[in-house]
Amino acid sequence: MPNTNGFDWWDEHVTNEIYLSTHRADWWKFCGVIAALIAPHENVIDIGTGDGHTLWQIISSASALPQFRVNHLTLVEPNESGLRRAIHRCCELPVRSVSPYRMRFEQFASGWRDCVKREKYDVLFASHVNYYLGTKSAYRAALDAMTEIARTVILVTGPRTSDYYKVVRNPFGNYVYSDVVAAHYRSRGLLVKRIGTTMRFYVEHVNQSRHEAIVLWKFFNNTERQPTDVELARFIANTNRVKDGDGNINFRDDILVATAQ
Repeated sequence: MPNTNGFDWWDEHVTNEIYLSTHRADWWKFCGVIAALIAPHENVIDIGTGDGHTLWQIISSASALPQFRVNHLTLVEPNESGLRRAIHRCCELPVRSVSPYRMRFEQFASGWRDCVKREKYDVLFASHVNYYLGTKSAYRAALDAMTEIARTVILVTGPRTSDYYKVVRNPFGNYVYSDVVAAHYRSRGLLVKRIGTTMRFYVEHVNQSRHEAIVLWKFFNNTERQPTDVELARFIANTNRVKDGDGNINFRDDILVATAQ
């Protein structure tokens, strides 16, 4: 049964740890860059929508432009709680229609391929969800499916130089690095543009609360299990070693834009 009370996974891990801890100037600059890549009246699909917060702010930034309106918005998200919030948020946007799908991307891609009339989306947006697309071989197939579904793929993922990988050992695999993704798309004959961004994330609160340190450890390690005392101590030490003078680490997000040549 989904947790319908006010405080659930999305509150603790997403709202508290991502949105509240991210440097606001960096975040809005990031949203503006993505917004500039979406033209008015396009059909957009968001893979791994989460609770819709990211896309909501991106389209809100874009809607400040004259005459901006998304034609059709498709949301793909397996988490019921997140998708419910995303629908509520995105229905407030200048969007002609919204279609939510509670499923993983692999399921959506398979269903899309089975459709007789497979009209491509104009833009596919996926921010920090490529990590969850499976093994190395399945991952490459999923990247290829994205380019089948949309004319332009906007994929946000971390570079090897991200401070994230200095705090924890990469829990996914080297194939998720932005340079590897870009190389894969280029090997398929696509034009790939990389837009580097600064994305500072406040970590000082690991020193102020054991609970906050555990929540952040879970988020960074992509797990729901509790850390051991040794793991938590190592994590706190790493964040203190890597953070800057203001208590931030820098994710250095890369925005990859893949299109046909």
